[in-house]
Amino acid sequence: MVTIFAVGLFLTIFPYFGRDYSTLRIMGVLQRIALAYGIGAMICLAVRREYLWIVIAVLLLLYWGILAFFGGADPYSLEGNFALKADLIIMGKNHLYKGFGIPFEPEGLLGTIPSVCTVIIGYFVGAMAGKGSASGKTVIKIILLGMAAVGLGYLWSMIFPINKPLWTSSYVLYTAGIAMGVLAIIFLISDVLKFQLWGTFFLVFGTNALFSYFLAGIWTKMLLFIQIQSGTDKVSLYGWFYDKVCVPIAGNFNGSLMFAVIQMLLIWCVALILYRKKIMIRL
Repeated sequence: MVTIFAVGLFLTIFPYFGRDYSTLRIMGVLQRIALAYGIGAMICLAVRREYLWIVIAVLLLLYWGILAFFGGADPYSLEGNFALKADLIIMGKNHLYKGFGIPFEPEGLLGTIPSVCTVIIGYFVGAMAGKGSASGKTVIKIILLGMAAVGLGYLWSMIFPINKPLWTSSYVLYTAGIAMGVLAIIFLISDVLKFQLWGTFFLVFGTNALFSYFLAGIWTKMLLFIQIQSGTDKVSLYGWFYDKVCVPIAGNFNGSLMFAVIQMLLIWCVALILYRKKIMIRL
């Protein structure tokens, strides 16, 4: 938990170590993962599996209540939500994400509450898939549970909107239900029908998932940091590769996709080397 949080902070700082730390963004994707997984793991260890759904319900309702009652006249708006108020009090506006036009942290502290539920749901469904021998009955159970979660999330969204930056309770259920459907299909193909060769590409990433994410962050920041001469101007290697290689080949729209796929495949090649050498880097 501490290591993942620290790695997330490192990614935020890199490569500008001499920066003004009074404006450093504290939270981020890895930081949210660290808190959610740490708290979620403790809950899963402390509570019997058959009672975890009660914990999920309590936490999701609690988060809804906090936002609804303490958020003011427009509790789910960008400026009025209580999650922002909590982050402003605890971390201060200089340490929040600025990408929404105002200081607002989409991976904020209060949003960790429903994020923990996402972790617990994953643990619960994962245990279902891993229990006993793989069968179509398990596939049906996961699909039905997923449909129920999507339906409940959709109904809840009528009064508590589906909102990713706020990680609302309806968003947790709706997206968890979709994920269950995808998992059920994958489980059916790879574990029940035993057709597993197709999944090797994803397995390579999965064995070093967090490290691959970390490496992708470092690689992207280095591309943005390195400046090269382009005519009379200097541009980042990131921009140069996109403009001079991807756009001429595939155009602006498809060139963007081409750029992303190339970067992803580069990281995958590193992950493949680790996979073949049976090296798993755990954060």
